Amino acid sequence: MLVALASMLLLRELGWRATPLVAVCVTVGSLGMLMPYAEKLSEELGLLSEGVGAPETVRDILKVVGVGYLSGLVGEVCRSMGEASLASAVSLVGRAEMLIIAFPYFFETVTLGLELLK
Repeated sequence: MLVALASMLLLRELGWRATPLVAVCVTVGSLGMLMPYAEKLSEELGLLSEGVGAPETVRDILKVVGVGYLSGLVGEVCRSMGEASLASAVSLVGRAEMLIIAFPYFFETVTLGLELLK
């Protein structure tokens, strides 16, 4: 990864305009190398959530974290390709999706708080 970064910087200084394409390829390649570890982590977290007794809550937390990371990654790739407005749109959609996933827990917490005040 460091070799790719150094190569991109060198090629950019030499005037090569396809460095964003190299950045996308390096990012996709790096994510591909991490997939076996992510799969094992997902299995372990699934077993942990079943043991705790809250698989739906843990699943939703993992969704929010995943959406956050993916929208950040896609936004950074768009930004590095010179598409700042598209990066902002991706970030906004990611935040909205995280809020939609979290809203049921927010309402549940508010309802529980109101019940405790009674």
